Amino acid sequence: MRLLSSAEVKKIDHIASKQFHLPVDVLMENAGIAIVRHLHAVQKHPVSELRVTVVAGGGNNGGDGLVAARHLFFLKPKSLDVILLASPQKLKGAVKENYLRAKSLGISIAGAGHAKSRIQNANIIIDAIFGTGLSRPIKGDANKIIELINKTKAHILSVDIPSGVSSDSGEVLGEAVAPTVTFGIPKIGHFLYPGRERVGELDVENISLPPQLLRGEGETMLITKDEVKNILPKRSPQNHKGSAGHLLNIVGSHGKPGAAVLSSLGAFRIGAGLVTTATEKEARSAIVSKQPEIMTESFPTQKDEWNRLISQKRALAFGPGVVESKEMTTILEWISDAKLPAVIDATGLAILAKNKRLLNRFKSGVVLTPHPGEMSALTGIPANKIQENRLKIAREFAKKYKVIVVLKGAGTLVASPEGKVWVNPTGNVVLATAGTGDVLTGMIAGLITQNVSPLKAAIAAVYIHGLLGDRLKEKRGDRGIVATDLLEELPFILRGLTGK
Repeated sequence: MRLLSSAEVKKIDHIASKQFHLPVDVLMENAGIAIVRHLHAVQKHPVSELRVTVVAGGGNNGGDGLVAARHLFFLKPKSLDVILLASPQKLKGAVKENYLRAKSLGISIAGAGHAKSRIQNANIIIDAIFGTGLSRPIKGDANKIIELINKTKAHILSVDIPSGVSSDSGEVLGEAVAPTVTFGIPKIGHFLYPGRERVGELDVENISLPPQLLRGEGETMLITKDEVKNILPKRSPQNHKGSAGHLLNIVGSHGKPGAAVLSSLGAFRIGAGLVTTATEKEARSAIVSKQPEIMTESFPTQKDEWNRLISQKRALAFGPGVVESKEMTTILEWISDAKLPAVIDATGLAILAKNKRLLNRFKSGVVLTPHPGEMSALTGIPANKIQENRLKIAREFAKKYKVIVVLKGAGTLVASPEGKVWVNPTGNVVLATAGTGDVLTGMIAGLITQNVSPLKAAIAAVYIHGLLGDRLKEKRGDRGIVATDLLEELPFILRGLTGK
């Protein structure tokens, strides 16, 4: 599913007008009707009991609200008020026409000075203040009125996107309100934090935008269940461990054998046929005693040992639990030269941050899985700035170095070397615990061993990983979950996705 930026919204509206003869006043009329249709669907009370206040800005979002007010007028709610946060004399085009239509019907329209009493009186508030074009912090009367709206016990409905949320970044530019009815296609800001928390339930309404303007891939997509189901490899009755692929997992150390177990099991649980873990000699017995299915080797120290290890392997994973050293830097250099796809995490990312020349050496698809702190080391951008511009930074880094970036965190992003980004809608705070990232590394690599492309493997694994967190939170709550719990749940999640 595509997610639209504010620029893409404008482009689609322009094409709808010029090529499909759907000018803004037609789309505005349909949007207003869609708002009323949504209210009909969610309200348990008859319209005659509704006290509706529409808070409208001076742009097209406000025009949508004015149309909704006009259609509500004919349904005869108990009360209907419009608070207009713009001078009527400054309204233009379709917005002005819809203001005049509402005014001519006798609908009560007042300025910001009358907002408090009308907001407090309402049991339905329609937020039509700012739409997708908001790009700077909200100040003055608008912010004060949004604060008032947030304090009421009324049912709030935001038009297109909550006022105060950037549709491009999810940044909260002022006090924001929710839930939301949007038009045609969801916007990027609906699914990026912190704005995602303000959206609440999201209803996507059709306003007669031509389907050909909405179909296909865009620059930013939402990962969907159907997409992931199509990515998961089909399993034939004739499958054997060799056909499911062999992963070389270069992970763990004497002090951190658990990282090797978690990442290796992540690969096994998602369907890899064989996993060989290269690790410190002292850690091998601990790994095998914990999970006998894992084959072990010592870290290679010579190129001929390395060549032997990668023989017959389909994918490589590197980083979780290893200790940063000259020897590990050499292994990462060998990985960059190998003609095998690789997943790099944890210490592997720390080594890359100090040896960025390696980023341009990878001979096959590479997936980097940084959290914001690791992304900060790779880019030199402070972690808090990474969080403020997650989508932009992930996109630019992936394009610059021709790598796949999995920027972990709330609303994990997958960015491709072509600059496209997939936003993950699954996952929650139960994943914020040690070892869950190691599991994800193994899951991505395990899908690659089954001949899934590195990009699709990252997309599917990220979604399923988040789904594991959602399922565990639903079953057990949001505390006390550990990484091994994800591994126990993974086969059941896969059965639910594949129907088998």
